[in-house]
Formats: sequence, structure tokens, C-alpha cells
Amino acid sequence: MPHNELSIEAANARLKIKRAGLKIALRKGSGRLYLRGILPPKPGSDRIKPYQQYISLGKFANAGGIEFAEAKALEYGAKLAQEQFSWDDILAAPEGETCKDAITRFRKHWANKQEGSVKVIEQRWKDQFWYPAFTKIPGHRPVTPELLEGVLHGGWPKNSAGRQKAAQKFNQLAHFLKFDVSFTSQRGNYNVGHVKRNIPSDEVIEESIDSIAGYGRKGSEWQWIAGMFAVYNLRDHEAFQCDVEWRTIRGKKVLVCLVWDETKTGAREVLPLPPAWVDRWQLDDVRRPEITSKWGDRTAKQFKRMKLPYRPYDLRHAWNLRASLLGMPDIAKAAMMGHSARTNEVYQRHLRTDQVADAWLKAVDTES
Repeated sequence: MPHNELSIEAANARLKIKRAGLKIALRKGSGRLYLRGILPPKPGSDRIKPYQQYISLGKFANAGGIEFAEAKALEYGAKLAQEQFSWDDILAAPEGETCKDAITRFRKHWANKQEGSVKVIEQRWKDQFWYPAFTKIPGHRPVTPELLEGVLHGGWPKNSAGRQKAAQKFNQLAHFLKFDVSFTSQRGNYNVGHVKRNIPSDEVIEESIDSIAGYGRKGSEWQWIAGMFAVYNLRDHEAFQCDVEWRTIRGKKVLVCLVWDETKTGAREVLPLPPAWVDRWQLDDVRRPEITSKWGDRTAKQFKRMKLPYRPYDLRHAWNLRASLLGMPDIAKAAMMGHSARTNEVYQRHLRTDQVADAWLKAVDTES
């Protein structure tokens, strides 16, 4: 037998005498050492009871590696005996790991805790982590706290919403990688309440969306998108992930917007406000630009090209203001906007569809 196997056998014999509960193993083809034993399930696992697993040590099967493995077996074995073993102490970033590999590991860890279909979870990852933050991290470089800090400072303006969101996501990644660092103090002083917004009047909205190439002409898909923003208070990605459906509500024929479950806020139904704009821009005929990702960036750029006097999200604020002026209760507005408003989130769980419809009917009857 090769000397290293004899040394592994000798180390395992000592571990057995000391009842460490773990053995050193050499996986064929890798040349690297592992620990093997009955261990608790990893975070996010569907398993409940402990079962036999491997702990990667990243060490070659030489004298130094075996000595290291024996010490780790005793360390982890003692924690198992004291019921203090934690995978979080082990699943840290390997030395020299690239950003791409680190993000891949983090994504798997995060996905294991998510609910929904593979498609829903994938879109949620893009909306919550990839586009807001991780897309700017250079995948080929070794992941370090210093690199993440440099990306954060160079990627987003100080005191911006983007910097604030990126800092939050970088914190989650750094925590997963066991980095002793926090980016909270570097997120800036962005406050949504201090942002000056250009909320267009209904007259401006009508005139500007009318100016986009109309129904049956080239470019009408962008009129449909803008119209859906204005009438159904949709976020940019939601206009590309929704259906419309005619229904009769209390004797009124109404075009309802059905936001898909694939969106980050989940499925919801939205009623038009004002209903007259549905016919004005033929919103019952779904027509969308051929865009499959980065909807926010593409939509913002297109609004600039069309020289619309507001940003896409300003139409959502205009809907909220319009609903408020017409007397729609906050809880009904929040339900149709896809908000989990802190003051209303408990009550929204018990808010029925017919109650939302009643609030909407009162608003549109007041309008007419």
C-alpha cells in the first residue's frame, strides 16, 4: 500500500480509539482528503435526521494534509458530541474561490429555502439579486471583502437607491461566505421620502400615451405597455408577465389584469383606474415588445426615446394618487398595487376579492 494510505489508516485508528465519530477518507481521482461520518442535514436540505455525509477539507493526501484532517476530525467530533456542530462553520468560501463559484453556491443555498416552481424561483433570483447587485461582480476574480467593497463603491452613485439595495445584497453574500465585514454603513443616505417625483396629471398621461404610435400601427406595443402602467399601476416587469380578462363585476363589464405568480410580488388581480382608458388604448388586445429580460432598463430607455415627460414608475405613483383622490381605502389600494404595506399587511391576508371590487366600484362611480 502507498504510504499515504497507511498514514490514513493509522490516523483513523487513533480517531476510532478516541471515538471521534468521523473518519478520514480519500476520494478516488481527486487526491484530496475528506471527513466522513453521520452528520446533521445541511442548511436547506429536505432531510430531517442525521445521515452519512462528507466534509471537504481541500487538502491533498500528504503528511501535512493527513495531520490537518485528523485535527479537524477531532474538532468536529467534539462539537458533534456536545451538539454544537454547525454546517455554517464549515461552508465558508474556499481559499481562492472565484466570485462566480461563490455566487453559485450562495444561489443554491438561497434557492433551497424558496417556494414555487423552478421558473418562479429563477425569476425571483434575477429580480432580487442578479440585476440589482450581482451582475456587476466580476465572476473570474477571487472573491474577497475588498473586491466586493470596490464593486459597491464603483457600481452605484452615493446615496442612491441602487447603492442601498446593492449593499443589502452584498451583506447577504458576505454573511454566507463568513466574511467578517458589513456594508451597511456604506449604503448611503437614500430616503424614498426625500425623492422629488414628477407625477404626471391624467391630462398629461392621456396626451403623451396618445402620442405613441397607436393601435394597428408600428410601435403600438409600447402604447400598450405604457397604457398598462397607467391603468393598472404595474411595475416594469409585471407588464411583461400578466394577462387580461373581461369579467362582469356588479353588472359592469371590466377588463381585469392578472399579474402572474412569476413576479417578485406574486400573483394578484388589478382593476382598471380609470376604466375609460382601457378602450382608449385597446388594452384588451395584448401586444408586447419582444423583450425577455432586463425589462426595467429597456422600458426606461424606450420612454426616453419616445420623449415621454415622466419615467415608467411615475405612472404607478400617478395611479396611487388618483386612487387616493377618488377615496379608495389604503388597504384596497395596497392589495391592487402588490404592496405588503406594514400597517395593512396583517389585514390584507383577510381581504376578499369582492371587498376590493366594492372599494373600486365606489371610486369609479365617484369619478363618473
